[in-house]
Amino acid sequence: MDILYFTCQHCKNDIAVAPVFHLHKNGTRDDATAVFSFDEKGRTGRGRCKILYGISEYAPSTAARRITGKPENGWIYWKFETKGGKITLDELLGFLFEDRVIKGVKRE
Repeated sequence: MDILYFTCQHCKNDIAVAPVFHLHKNGTRDDATAVFSFDEKGRTGRGRCKILYGISEYAPSTAARRITGKPENGWIYWKFETKGGKITLDELLGFLFEDRVIKGVKRE
């Protein structure tokens, strides 16, 4: 998995950055970046996930709606590639929790 972890020197939040994508039925692919930000070094508190698509930043479902023009659940719309296959953004979030990188994400 190509996930980049770091701590912001300015705000001290833990950050996880992962490439995500969506495959359309016609075979075209939309690529984006998921950025998870967690306060208090990921141990407690709240965090958020934003999708960087093009030159803009969106909540996961808003980014999906921007592409399709209709309401979408961004937590299952966006996928992340693992050695074992594709997982949803929601499953990636679960992986981050299990890996004890973060706790307490607020889904927007």
